[in-house]
Amino acid sequence: MLDNLSKIRKIISEIDSINRGGCGIAAYAVYLYLKEKDILPKSFRIVTLHCTDMDNAAHNNRFIIGQEKNGVSANHIGFMIDNIIMDCKKIIDLTEYRSVVVIPRNKIVEYLISSLTTSLDWNPSFNRNRQIPIIEKKLKIKLEL
Repeated sequence: MLDNLSKIRKIISEIDSINRGGCGIAAYAVYLYLKEKDILPKSFRIVTLHCTDMDNAAHNNRFIIGQEKNGVSANHIGFMIDNIIMDCKKIIDLTEYRSVVVIPRNKIVEYLISSLTTSLDWNPSFNRNRQIPIIEKKLKIKLEL
C-alpha cells in the first residue's frame, strides 16, 4: 500500500495549484484510488485544517454529528493514515493550524462530495475544469462531482 500511496501522491503533487484550491480534490482522488484498488487502510480519514475559518471548523463538526446537511471548505484538506496527517506533497505541520477536524470514515464520501460541490470558499487558483480530467486519466479513476 505504501508504494501505491507514494506513487499517487507524486502524481497528484505535480498537478498545477493542487494545494491552492485543489487539496480537497486531491484527498478525494487518493481516497478513491486506494478504495478502488482495495488497499484503503482502515485508519484512513479525511482531515480539515483551519487557521482562519473557525466558523467552517465548527460547521464541519456539526456536519459530522448530523446537524448540518453539507460539509464546507477549510484552509487546507489532507488525509490521515495511522495518525500521520499529510497531503500530496508533505506531512502536515499541525502548528500552522488552530483547529483540525477529522472526518469519520463513514462520512468521508458525503463530506467530500458535499463540500466540493456546494461550498463557495475554495481557492479559484485550481482550475477544476482543466485539472480534474488530468487527475482522472493519470489515476484511472472517476471523481463523481
